[in-house]
Amino acid sequence: MEEFTVGENTFRIKKMNAIEILALRGQITFDNFEATQNAYLELLSRVEVKIKDQWLAVRQGNEFYPKGIDEDVKAIETIILKVMSYLKEVFQKSNTSKKETE
Repeated sequence: MEEFTVGENTFRIKKMNAIEILALRGQITFDNFEATQNAYLELLSRVEVKIKDQWLAVRQGNEFYPKGIDEDVKAIETIILKVMSYLKEVFQKSNTSKKETE
């Protein structure tokens, strides 16, 4: 998976199968605060950060890595936008290949 940098940290989106991707798609809604917060938390659990040559999920339960990132609005926004962009690309490719087979 493609790596990206936010601040001094290197991140990557975990490999997901089609079921996981579709489940995430179903969670993404901006209708209310709680749904949006839950979607963001789920997205963060699908991103890994490289710490001392080891990849750790950014969100592990109520813990966030690197420490303090959950207080950094700009970093979280950048990570979420990166994941959303990745998912958008996957959905667009899926729609394109679906149309080609019809």
